[in-house]
Amino acid sequence: MGENSMDGAPELTQPPVQPGAEFLYDFEPPDAGTWWYHSHHRTWEQIARGLYGALVVEERNAPEVDWDEVLLLDDWRLTNDADIHESFGALHDWAHAGRMGNWITVNGDGAWSRKSLQFERLRLRLVNSARPCASRWSTTRRGPMRCTCTGITSVQSRRTAPRVPCAIPC
Repeated sequence: MGENSMDGAPELTQPPVQPGAEFLYDFEPPDAGTWWYHSHHRTWEQIARGLYGALVVEERNAPEVDWDEVLLLDDWRLTNDADIHESFGALHDWAHAGRMGNWITVNGDGAWSRKSLQFERLRLRLVNSARPCASRWSTTRRGPMRCTCTGITSVQSRRTAPRVPCAIPC
């Protein structure tokens, strides 16, 4: 098998996995970090239905933190009755890299929040499967806040108490 034989791209690295069938992905990740897995077959539909997840590869010498949490971000296009919108799978979405949702979730929760104490060290492993490339985060904490981002090429942020907007490019 080649370098990317476990990539899962149908007809390129492997045949598509048929309904009811299975395929065992068996590989050694070359680097530590937070990654995500998702379908490469009918991606527009399968990711939109939530067929994805996080894959965490721990470092040999992980930093000391008070808590380490994986946050899977997604956006859903819902009706006023909280059903999947009838436009699901529209050709427009295929041609524009997915649908723009109107309901944002973190780990499937539309009202996710987390309390932390002053001076706690938090490690947030963000996986953004949402169509919009930027996400807005905020804190109600007042006073100085130190944030370190790793594994991305650039971060734009500014401090305006009590909000900390942070755009993370795709």
